[in-house]
Amino acid sequence: GVPYPVYVLAGTMLWQGFADALNGPFQQLAASESLLTKVNFPRETLLISGLGGVLFNFAVRLFLLLAVLALFHVGISPQVLLAPLAVAALLLFGTALGLLLAPLGMLYPDIQRGLAIALNLWFFVTPVVYPVPTSWPGVLLARLNPVSPLLVTARELLVGGRIPHWGSFWPIIALLPLLLFAGLVMFRLAMPHVIARMRAG
Repeated sequence: GVPYPVYVLAGTMLWQGFADALNGPFQQLAASESLLTKVNFPRETLLISGLGGVLFNFAVRLFLLLAVLALFHVGISPQVLLAPLAVAALLLFGTALGLLLAPLGMLYPDIQRGLAIALNLWFFVTPVVYPVPTSWPGVLLARLNPVSPLLVTARELLVGGRIPHWGSFWPIIALLPLLLFAGLVMFRLAMPHVIARMRAG
């Protein structure tokens, strides 16, 4: 029952938020290279700053979505109160993956270039602009794709659609703290090597 332009805009907005969160640690490390090599400070502040930028960009896109919802006369249902949980899970999942990959990406630039290609392919196997597949092999891709339940649940909560992925949503929520912890440990362990590589370069 959701107009297709609203469906696509909401999905694209959420996907871009996930991609921004995934690329955030890469961008923060690259932008702060001279600071990292000259000043000793808690490196985690870069991550907080990057996440703040992701949230600000997402908020701007959210205002655009609200305007489109009003344009298409789509009412806001009470389930929108649960949307921040799903949106936060999606953005934190992207951040956790970014934390795991960013230190390696700074040491080996091919990882960052490969990630850009992988994100383009990932977009097409995630139900961003099309409904969740119900037939094989699409349904298998949707089930194996950890972003699918997060994005679909967040979109349905935002635009007032039905919520088909609660069963897949909660296991990922349960694993998210572990993934974030592993990402932070990886980040902390790799930063001395990343900074040494920056100074040598």
